Parts: sequence; C-alpha cells; structure tokens
Amino acid sequence: MSLVRFGDISGNLKVRTLLQRAIERDRVAHAYLFAGPPGVGKFAAARAMAAALNCEDYAGDSCGECSSCRAMAEGAHLNYIEVEPEKGLLKIDKIRELQKILSYRLERGHRVVVLNGAEHLVRGAANAFLKTLEEPTAGSTIILISASPDSLLPTILSRSQRVNFRPLGVSEVVAELGDYDLSGEQKKAAAMLSGGSITRAKEALDRGVFARRAELFERFASLGSKNGAEILDAAALLAKDAEILELLELLKGWYRDRIVDGYGCGDFVVNRDILKGGGPGTYNAVKGFTRAYAAIEEARVNITPPRYGNKALTIETMLMTLRAVEASH
Repeated sequence: MSLVRFGDISGNLKVRTLLQRAIERDRVAHAYLFAGPPGVGKFAAARAMAAALNCEDYAGDSCGECSSCRAMAEGAHLNYIEVEPEKGLLKIDKIRELQKILSYRLERGHRVVVLNGAEHLVRGAANAFLKTLEEPTAGSTIILISASPDSLLPTILSRSQRVNFRPLGVSEVVAELGDYDLSGEQKKAAAMLSGGSITRAKEALDRGVFARRAELFERFASLGSKNGAEILDAAALLAKDAEILELLELLKGWYRDRIVDGYGCGDFVVNRDILKGGGPGTYNAVKGFTRAYAAIEEARVNITPPRYGNKALTIETMLMTLRAVEASH
C-alpha cells in the first residue's frame, strides 16, 4: 500500500477541491457516497482524504513525511479501515465487525472507514449498516464507494453526502499509460475505448484485450457471408469468452467509428490505426452501422449483472443482426 495524496489523482479536479475545502474548513461530513464508474479515482480519493484528515502537517494536502503519513504508506494506520466484498458480497458479519471497531474510543486523529463496492451490501447488512449511519461516531467518517449507487437503499442514500466522479478525459487516461510500450495513437485509442476509466484501460492492455482488436474486427466484418450454423457456433464461442464484456465494448467502438467515418468525420475515428476509413458512406450503410451498435449495446446490458441474461441466446440474437448489417454493406 502506498500513500495517496490529492495531488496524485488524475482528473475530477472539482471533486478534489470540494474535499480539500471541507477538510480545511472543518466541515467534513460523517458519511460520503463516492459515486461514479470504475477506474475514475473514487478509491484513490478516499485514501487521499484519509491521509489528509490524519496528517500532522496538513497544508492543502497530506505532507507525506509525518508519522501518520508514513503509517498510511505502510498500510498500518489504526484510523484507516477498508471493507471489501467477499465473493462479490458484503455480508452482515462484515458490518457487525465494523460496528464493533467504531464503538472503540478514538485516541487521536480522524477515523476513516472505506466501504468499497457498497452496492454489494446484502439486505441484512444494508439494514444493519443503516443504523451506523443513523448514529454517527464522533471523529469518524464513512466513505461508501459505488459504481451503481441507485442499487443502494434510499435511506442509505439520504444519509450520505453524494460526491459524483466523472469519467476522465482522454489526455488524463493517456498520461497514466506511460509504462506501456505503445505509440501515442495506440494509447489514445486505448484511452478513448476505456470510457474515461484508467482501470479499464490498463486491464484491457494487461489482459491483451486491446491487442485483439484487429482480429476481432476482421472476424465480425465477415459475418455477412456466414450461414446459420456458423452463426450459432460463433455465438457459443463468444458467449464463453472470459473477456466478453470488454470485447463487446471494443466492437461497439468499431461500429461507432464506422458511423463517424460514414458521416465524413474521419478525424474523430478512435481505431484509426486499424480502420481504413472509406470516407462518407451511404445513408443505408450508416443506418445499418447504427442498428448494429444498438444491438451490441442491448446485448451488453442484457448479460451484465444484475441481469445475467442467457449469454448464448443473447449473443446469437446480436450476431444475427450484425450478419444482416454486414451482408447489406
């Protein structure tokens, strides 16, 4: 574990300023909800806030030198507690343990509890946690982190100060990809395909998903010549792919590029290192690409938790639409 300071966080300047001012003016809420997509700095901001609240020489940001900052850097600070889901769930025993810790007297500093993935609270745990929010402990702040805040109990939402984190800009994500041996154009493409998420961009690069673009695009461009049996085989294979959600995002990006290029806006194409722009296209071609994009997004939504739709059937339906589009192109 390393020390995170507000100055280390990319993007969301307004959010960082809001939190820093709350600390400086001694107006820190007893409970926050850091809401926003994955990989946009929510967790980093929570750690930076914990470090700042306990820093012995705070001056707009944690100093990084005092005993408190060193303890944070070593992951040994008694005032900092992280609660993580186990097997995708935050169960009541975790909340009971947290309540016990919060009942202990705080000797010095400011206790910060970070509940990561708050949307994974099971019903019993959520109800128990609500009591903690209703009876705040002096000198303690609870930070809930969630990518799906609307799934939380309304009573939890009403008792937490919501702070919205936005997706990062392309240049901000690119700046975080300095360790990757990629051209500037490839880094830009990875950043744009990440949806403003540093985590998503790095995971796609680390797992080789980004490198599969060319093969993926070529395979789907040939769908128009496939028969029904081949479509069924392709659907079954894709449904079993561990990276299916990431691949669908890449595929959406490819059709988005073809739509943009079809409108004669080649400068806005993301996968320009792969897509050979054909310039303005016909109305029917662009309409078809738009239909394909919508079909991919519908499939993605239907197989993304908590929906858990039938993957094979969902992908098969999507591929049938894409085959019709490619056959007419």
